[in-house]
Amino acid sequence: MSPAQNHEPRFGYDAIRVPLYAMMSGRDGLVRPVIEFWSGLIAAKRPIPAWVNVETGAFADYAAGPGLSAIVAAATGTALPRVRGDADYYDAVLAMMASGLDRTSR
Repeated sequence: MSPAQNHEPRFGYDAIRVPLYAMMSGRDGLVRPVIEFWSGLIAAKRPIPAWVNVETGAFADYAAGPGLSAIVAAATGTALPRVRGDADYYDAVLAMMASGLDRTSR
């Protein structure tokens, strides 16, 4: 598998639904490398980047927003972040969907 041509080779908001839907369907194994990547960043006390270049490994120089952060938290079993009432629609929906994956309550 390789990144789509004519698109930046990044994993971030544009692809966050892949692990979300895999986890929602109970197929966490499909995205185990992504979960392990996030877990490594958390263990190193590093922020989750908004995107990662899948070819070079370069990170965004800014952190993920609340929706992506909620999916990361649910996937890694860490506490879900609070999403503010002024969050944009996409972040709010991602956070809502992630709350259904919350592994901290299992």
